[in-house]
Amino acid sequence: MNQLLVIVKAKSPITAGGLRPYGMFITTRDYIPGSVLRGAVAVHWLRTNKGLYDRLFKSQEAVLFGNCYPAQERRHACQPDYTLVLPATARTCKHFPGFVSGFKLRVQENPDLADLEMEPHGVFDTLIPQLVYEAMAEEMPVAFDLRCQRANCECSTEPLAGFYERVIQPFGTKPYTYRAVRARMHRLSHSAISRVTRTAKHGLLYSISALSANNQFRGVVTVPAHLNLAQVEQALRIPRLGARVSSGAGEVEINVYRLPLSDPRCTLPPVSARIRAFNDLLTEHWCDYHALAGRPNALPSKPPDTYFVLTLQSDAILRTPAGTPTLEWNVSTLGGEEVQLVRRWVSPRRVSGWNVAWGLPKAVDLACSAGSVFVYKWKGHLPTDETGAEKHPLVQALREIELVGLGERRAEGFGRVLVCDPFHQEVTSV
Repeated sequence: MNQLLVIVKAKSPITAGGLRPYGMFITTRDYIPGSVLRGAVAVHWLRTNKGLYDRLFKSQEAVLFGNCYPAQERRHACQPDYTLVLPATARTCKHFPGFVSGFKLRVQENPDLADLEMEPHGVFDTLIPQLVYEAMAEEMPVAFDLRCQRANCECSTEPLAGFYERVIQPFGTKPYTYRAVRARMHRLSHSAISRVTRTAKHGLLYSISALSANNQFRGVVTVPAHLNLAQVEQALRIPRLGARVSSGAGEVEINVYRLPLSDPRCTLPPVSARIRAFNDLLTEHWCDYHALAGRPNALPSKPPDTYFVLTLQSDAILRTPAGTPTLEWNVSTLGGEEVQLVRRWVSPRRVSGWNVAWGLPKAVDLACSAGSVFVYKWKGHLPTDETGAEKHPLVQALREIELVGLGERRAEGFGRVLVCDPFHQEVTSV
């Protein structure tokens, strides 16, 4: 399969769907769902080029339209190719939330912010420390601490949701720095028009939330190998998407690039390298906690298994073998290797949508929210050399999952997964 980077620039406000309207307010999501992009492409080419529509949407393997998340405008080669979802294990100070490094980047671009905003206390990930602590909970003499890590700050912390970018840092102690990204929103107010008098109807004022013009969004489209890549690139360059296009909303400029781009630093490390880095840091924390245990001899000095993490980059619709909705992907084998679910951080949500072809709403499904985290262990170890590790059946199976996703409705952007997100290694505030 091939992957395309899709960059969407909004030229007019975009309404990208969301919760059903309540009262006088119509809401929108803070990103462009893959289903919205897919529906817009389908409608455009169904009307203008039926042959191209059939090749894209009636082929044996489907084109997978990923969600397009908000992103900073790409100005130089050091910026990333992707926007990621913060995992459910990310936490920040309750009184001074946010990335420290992102604040410093903003101050560099606008020095006046140093006097207008308080410096945040940073964001850190609790997965590795909590995983190790729970494995040794019976022998630990103290409770697990989730307070702010800033010196002289005793505030409690809270989960931080949203999107972030990992930016290359040419100077400093760390090669990367982090910043949160969010879409700019605004609200449009309208009055309903009476069909009888053709004037404003009394008492029917309504308000629409929309993604502002000049926002930029970035997503990935996965294309089966049998499709012509140039034709898919052409098909993605549509003029409008979203709702209310007849009233001028949804005008966009879409640029498409083939991944990976020129700078390899902008891409994530290979799957095997991410698994190895995660387990190396897990081993360090295991040794530290082992020294604090009440009876260290009752515990292994090192982790006996290899751990890996699946972090959802979009909502995932999962089902049991019997077909009932579930909030866990309880797989027993991957690549012929036995694996076991150890821990999960999951929050549920309901997802639906609108089927343009049928003119009917889609079924309401139970889904795991984007950012949900699943931790698995495997009673084995990867080969020490990188080439052998990448060819290991477990790694190949995980790479395939990362490419095509999990669960149902994957062509609409559901079920996107990142294996061993590097942010899980940020156990101190960044």
